[in-house]
Amino acid sequence: MGGLNRLPKRDATMLKKQLSRLQTYL
Repeated sequence: MGGLNRLPKRDATMLKKQLSRLQTYL
């Protein structure tokens, strides 16, 4: 995922948190 590397670390952490939440719901 080269696109994630372009995003700032702050945005990356937020995305990871959102993904983790989605996984918990699944």
